[in-house]
Amino acid sequence: MLSPHYTTREILKDIYILESIENYLEANDFDILFKEISYYLKNEKIIFIFNFHYNNESQDNEVFKTQYLPYDDLESIYQSLIEVKNIFLKRKKCNHSFIREVISEGESKGETHPLGHGVCSICGYKKKNVFSPLKNKRLVKGLFDEYITKQDWSEDTPLQCGKSGIVIGKEKSYRTAFFEAFPEVSGLVTFIRGEGNTIQEAESACFKKYEKMLNCKEHDFSRVYKNKERLDGTAICTKCNLFSTEALPPLTRCVVSNEITKNKINNEYITFKSYFDRDIETNFNNYKKYQNEMLSNLNIQESDEEIKEDYFYFHFEYYLFKKLSENNSEEILYNLKSKTTIHRIFGFIEKFIIKEIFELNENEFPNHEDIKIKILSEYLGENLNFILDYYNKNGYIDPKEIFSKDLIKKLKEI
Repeated sequence: MLSPHYTTREILKDIYILESIENYLEANDFDILFKEISYYLKNEKIIFIFNFHYNNESQDNEVFKTQYLPYDDLESIYQSLIEVKNIFLKRKKCNHSFIREVISEGESKGETHPLGHGVCSICGYKKKNVFSPLKNKRLVKGLFDEYITKQDWSEDTPLQCGKSGIVIGKEKSYRTAFFEAFPEVSGLVTFIRGEGNTIQEAESACFKKYEKMLNCKEHDFSRVYKNKERLDGTAICTKCNLFSTEALPPLTRCVVSNEITKNKINNEYITFKSYFDRDIETNFNNYKKYQNEMLSNLNIQESDEEIKEDYFYFHFEYYLFKKLSENNSEEILYNLKSKTTIHRIFGFIEKFIIKEIFELNENEFPNHEDIKIKILSEYLGENLNFILDYYNKNGYIDPKEIFSKDLIKKLKEI
């Protein structure tokens, strides 16, 4: 990963270093021993990522990341590579004796990993699903934190936390540990947040709110939320503060057909049918108009690359949902659009699409390549059930498992 400010001499030096490392890895059988090795230069560091492959079982893989500084000290790098190789060989030959893995850092440091992960007491190899998961324990991963829950949350309740979240208020802003849950209460998905000096305190505060909602015998929903009447079905219980966007029947109507709908796109209520009956240019212009109004209120001006990014994301989502609309009801489309799962999935495949299909660098976006975007989106729409199942099972998306080589080849030839 070379800086655009490098001189020709510096670029040639970097190429020499990378070629020397590649020759060393090949001469010492690294390419045979390891399933995959990647390395790159960044901020005067060379970073290696090794994929240890212990046998033919797919779950017996281990990713090992290391970095060296200074990056041009080849002798030290070679020595470090041999140390990594020796670790791998030791683990490959080891008759593992697994003990339960413990959390190594954060507020839950020293606590037993709840998912049944094991670590070899002899060689340090870590492997998933060695032991049975601990009951009534959940591992919650924040941006910088791993935390083991202390309350009895259901397995299907999404959770997230952090030890230092920023809260921006009208009068003052502050940092706090937080814990957030998205449970289902009385058939309604809601959002609950707790705060405290520690994540554990925040979880306790969050769970108390949850219990209050569960114990509410008969909800009394009001359309007035934060001093504003909501007509889209959003309401809050005046007894327990259960909040949901689907608590009451919507009263809002489509701007085109006048049908009752809670679907809102670009600040207008419109059914998916009416939306896709309109031409894409009209919809895109409405999107840009709405976005420009928001940016203007914040005194923000988009760069050229951000304008291309907007175009890319709008068309990708448009073609995806247009394809889905062929065989799905308004309600199913609304639920898919409302869930963050679609956006999380796209987060896993975005860089792959940009690099492998559009052949651009990170943080660059294609300039109006509608045909490729359309084919990609429709492909995702046709295979969405498989992709959702893959994500729900693994917790991530491997783009190479989603996009066939034939599809990638076809797109590159366009």
